[in-house]
Formats: sequence, structure tokens, C-alpha cells
Amino acid sequence: ASAPPTWTAVAAVFLNDVQIDGGSAERLRAFVEEGGGLIVAFGEGGGWPGSAGDLLPGTVGGAQDRMQGPGGRLGYLDYEHPIFEVFAGPRSGDFTGARFYRARRFEPSDSAAILARFDDGSVALAELRRGRGRVLVWTSSLDAWWNDLALQPVFLPFVHRLAEYLGGRTEAVPWFVTGQVVDLADPEALETAGLVSSEAAGLAEGLDQVAIAPSGDTRSLPAADGPRYLPLEEHGFYTVRQPGSDPDRPFVMAVNVDLEESDLTRIDPQELVLQIEAATAPPDDGPALGEALELRREDQERRQSVWRWLLLAALILLIGETVLSN
Repeated sequence: ASAPPTWTAVAAVFLNDVQIDGGSAERLRAFVEEGGGLIVAFGEGGGWPGSAGDLLPGTVGGAQDRMQGPGGRLGYLDYEHPIFEVFAGPRSGDFTGARFYRARRFEPSDSAAILARFDDGSVALAELRRGRGRVLVWTSSLDAWWNDLALQPVFLPFVHRLAEYLGGRTEAVPWFVTGQVVDLADPEALETAGLVSSEAAGLAEGLDQVAIAPSGDTRSLPAADGPRYLPLEEHGFYTVRQPGSDPDRPFVMAVNVDLEESDLTRIDPQELVLQIEAATAPPDDGPALGEALELRREDQERRQSVWRWLLLAALILLIGETVLSN
């Protein structure tokens, strides 16, 4: 198979059981390094040229046959990874029902991340970051030829998550929080956060910008190489545009206060005491408040012990005087 000559409007490439030649592999390498996503599923006829082996997260070997018995199953999923995190909750999708009858042997590289394993410990899904893009290897097929995952209810959501992750799509950030800092010189990060594109907002590199805070205060952001940080110190809407311009679609960011600051949950009294002790503690060269209280308590007990002995001595003297007087 050969890769298409252009990648216009392509965010992710799925290769299922495809034999790739050297030229196509090099075009896929350029595509990934520029930010594209690639998943390669190795079935019966899948192949990858050795000259481009470093583009994959490891070395692909021959097929492992598990036709005898009920077949293999997925035994480990990285539920903290964006692909699988949506399946972590109860009744969110069950991968354990899928049966795998054949899969390729796979030896991951040191820089690879293992996202899924079969129940025998062999690799099912591995990832490698390359340039600005990502490469995934699925060691079985994505159709029903080597497994029945495609017949499971979880298959379609799984493929959706693969496409969204490889394409760099993330959920839009509904708002920022006061105290955060935004780098306006990083358009990819801004678009990932769900904001409008840097071109539409007039944030092209090399142009001066001005940020208008919710209070109306302005902050100049002169054109310069490197990051351009904007601290979000007020709640409301921040607008960023070129000085003197009035674009139809300005760059706007919503900023809310930290919800934890309005938490009215009753505080634990013991926690309050600890906070007060920490706030009123003297410098390191003096005793802490808790130590001072302990010293005071020990001094009181020492004084009480002395008085007990004095009272006992007075009682003995009184008894002795009484005996002598008789």
C-alpha cells in the first residue's frame, strides 16, 4: 500500500492489516512528526519495513496462535490513559468479553508506553511519541478476523476514542480559574484548550497584542520571541486583540473564581487547631507552640510534685510534735 501524496485535513491514519513499503513509511513518518496520529494493527498480512522500524513503539514478530480453548482476553488496561479513562467507571464499557484467537508477538522499546496487555502478559496496545505526533500499535486485527472485539458493544466507542486521541482532539475547557497563567504564544495549546484558532483571533506570531481584563484594565503584550504570559487575576471575560482593532471574532477567555474558595463545608475542629498552631508557630530558633505548651505542662507537674513533698513533710512534723507533747 502507498500513502496518499497529500495529507490535507487528515488528523489520524488507521492501518489495519496493511503491508507498508519504505516510501509510504517515510511519508507516514513526516506526517506523524508534524503532529499527525497513526495506528497500525497487524493482522495476517500486515507488514512494516525495517528501515522505518524506529517509528513504531517496538519490534513486531510472528503470530501467536490461541485457537485452542476459549481464546485470550485483555487482562490489563491503563485506565489513566485518555483512550481508556472513559471506560473506567461501572457500566462504561466491558473489554473482558472480547476473545482474541491470534496476535502478533511484540517487543516494546524502552521509550514505549504499554496501554493494554492480554491475560498472558503479552502486549496488546503500545504507544510511542514521535515529534509532535503519536503512533499506536495494536498487535491483533481491528476487524473480526483474529478476534471478536468488533462484535462487542464496546468496540465502536473504543474506535472513537482512538480517533479522538490520535487526532489530538480534547474536550474544550469551559473556563479558566483566577490565578492561572495563559501563554498566548502557544497557539497549539490554546486550540487544545478549546479556544478559537490563533489565526481567527488575530494572534499570529509577530504581532503586538493587548489584553483587556474584566475590569477594563489593559495589559500590553508586545511581539517577542518566546512565551507571552497573561496572568488571569480577575474573574469575568478577558479579551485579547491587536491594538486599535475591533475583530468580529475576538479572542475571549472566561475566568471564574476557584470554587474551593466558596466551599462552606464545616471544617474539622482538629484541623483548625493544627492550622492555628502552624500559623502562630515561632521561628525555627524558638520552640513551637505545641512544644511550649508541653513545657508549660511539665513545669506545672514539677511544681505540683514539690508541693506534695512539702505537705507530706509538714504532716510528719505535726504528728511528731503531737507525740512528743503527750
